[in-house]
This record gives sequence, structure tokens and C-alpha cells, in this order.
Amino acid sequence: MVDPRNPLALWDIIRYRAWMPNFTWIVNRKKTFEGIPGLEELERSIDVALKDDAKNVEKEVKKERESCRG
Repeated sequence: MVDPRNPLALWDIIRYRAWMPNFTWIVNRKKTFEGIPGLEELERSIDVALKDDAKNVEKEVKKERESCRG
């Protein structure tokens, strides 16, 4: 979550265009929500991000195994 009122988050504010007065939710380096989402929506977006990460890890492991064999 990026709070646009926090001066230490200036780079993230610019990067994700998190302007006031809304909080901006960043999930897996992607701007997901502005404001306060419902709990179910937030859980769903986090679940999707975790599944995507798991798929990417599997691909990387497979590549490493193939490169070690070859």
C-alpha cells in the first residue's frame, strides 16, 4: 500500500501515480486498487498474484534444470 501523504514514498508515488487523497494498493509491482477495496477483492488479487509467481518460479526452475543437463 502506498500512502501519498508519506514523503518517504515519493518514488513510489511517482512510479505508480498514487496521488492524494486515495491510498494506492500495489500487488506484485502492479497498481491494483485506489482507495480501500473490499476484503474479498483484495484477497482475490493477492491469490492471483501468488499463483502467477508460482508459475514463474516453476518456469525458472525448469530452465535451470535444462541448462544444467545440457
